[in-house]
Amino acid sequence: MSWPCLSIGGRETMTIELRDLGRQINAAFDKAKKGRQEWIEGTLELASLLLKARRKFASHNKFSEWCKKTCPDLNHQDRAALINMAKDLSFTRSILEQTKRTAWQNIWYYEIKQPSPRLRIMGLYDLAIRIERLAMRHPAYDQAKPVITQACDTLKLMAEKSNNYTATAWPLEEAGA
Repeated sequence: MSWPCLSIGGRETMTIELRDLGRQINAAFDKAKKGRQEWIEGTLELASLLLKARRKFASHNKFSEWCKKTCPDLNHQDRAALINMAKDLSFTRSILEQTKRTAWQNIWYYEIKQPSPRLRIMGLYDLAIRIERLAMRHPAYDQAKPVITQACDTLKLMAEKSNNYTATAWPLEEAGA
């Protein structure tokens, strides 16, 4: 089967590549049905492969048509959720390791796209510490110190009130740390 909307690398090459992607998507889908850790790994692999396949199509309709033929057990809502999850796999992994949910569209909507208040508060204390450390390296730190200190103290107070001191919701990278 060839897709006229694809012109990258010739039709035959793309057909073979899409066939391989289809097989990989189905294998990842099978993994996702198994045990929790394998489910997490399968979900991440499935999300990544779907995003890769989606990027091969200029048209959403052609991609949808291809998916219906290639992986018919995967509905369009789960497919959309997985593609969105693939945009930040490390964050998605941390959410998948914490959640009790198993429906991909619910995980995407409730825990990633619209995080619960629990996730919004989670990690405030650690976030405040990281902000302070990053700010101290900035040349204008002395001028901004009162505002930064007040903001960080507010975050720490919120964390203390919620009894949450670990950062799992915001993987903030420290430059040079």
